[in-house]
Amino acid sequence: MYIVVNKTPSDRFFLKAQGGATNIVNPSPGTCISRGITEENDDKEFFLCAQKVNEGCLNATKYHIIHNDSEVLTTSMIHEMTYNLCYGYYNWSGAIRVPAPLQYAWKLASLASATKTTDPGKQLRDKLFFL
Repeated sequence: MYIVVNKTPSDRFFLKAQGGATNIVNPSPGTCISRGITEENDDKEFFLCAQKVNEGCLNATKYHIIHNDSEVLTTSMIHEMTYNLCYGYYNWSGAIRVPAPLQYAWKLASLASATKTTDPGKQLRDKLFFL
């Protein structure tokens, strides 16, 4: 299975709270939007609101399943698995916006780019390992 994750989509989601049309709140953690705004009749794209936001508006994460040859995992199981992975980040006690493996990869790439200060040897410049 291959899933493309967009951490910063421009879409915003709100819920109408009880008490009138002017009271809007952020969706609760675990809210998954897969109908209405995504491609019609397509279960391969969904938005997930994983964390609780107290101030400002919630920034949902967009997921697009580009390849799935699993015969065992249903769409709802993928939604649930993705949400559960947002709780597995070691440095934070609650949920984070993206699944923990993606956050670890981002942190590793940031660390590598910040500490790499010298040019690589000429023998590595045309190797995919270095790229």
